[in-house]
Formats: sequence, C-alpha cells, structure tokens
Amino acid sequence: DILIGKNDLTSLSYLHEPAVLYNLQVRFCNQYAIYTYCGIVLVAINPYTELPIYDTDTIHAYRGQAMGDLDPHIFAVAEEAYTKMESWPTSHGLGSGVSWCAGHASHNVDLATPR
Repeated sequence: DILIGKNDLTSLSYLHEPAVLYNLQVRFCNQYAIYTYCGIVLVAINPYTELPIYDTDTIHAYRGQAMGDLDPHIFAVAEEAYTKMESWPTSHGLGSGVSWCAGHASHNVDLATPR
C-alpha cells in the first residue's frame, strides 16, 4: 500500500530511488499515467505514442483548477503558471536576461561580420 502509484512522489513513505522508480513504473504500466508530480515539478515519461490527453475537453477540465486538484498533467502546470502570473502586481517579464543576452549576441555577430 505504500508504493501504489502515487500522484506525487513526495507523498511516498520512502523517498529513495527504488521507490521512485517503482512508483513511476506502476503509474505508467498499470495506469498509463505519463505525468507524476514531485512537489511542484512535473515528471513526464515519454510513452512513444500519441495519447488522447491533449484535447479541448482536457484543457477545459484543468482550467481554473489548482495544481493537485486533478491528476498530474502539463495543463495543470500551465494553469498554475498562468494563475500566478496574473496575480503578480508587476510586469510579467521573468528577468532571466534572455533579451539582454540575445542583444549582446547579435551585437557580437554584427561586429564579427565583415563589411
């Protein structure tokens, strides 16, 4: 009962490699569940086939739901991110520096290009 395909790996009684792998195996092989949470992280197993889990009905099912209310899914993570982004009082820029780095990279390419 302690290793029966939990939705969230952090809820396992024993959080070590064999328990994690067994839980993922049970979820994938027995339930064909490719997504599993590990806290706020979504673990995904590639099923090497298309699954009918990305349709409009599934999108609507996850809309407005908090992460953990329904089975783990990429739509739950997207909904959580969108909800959090909407609640921020400031700009939604992540501040990761991607634009800054891209600007410097293009400047470097421009300088390196022979005229």
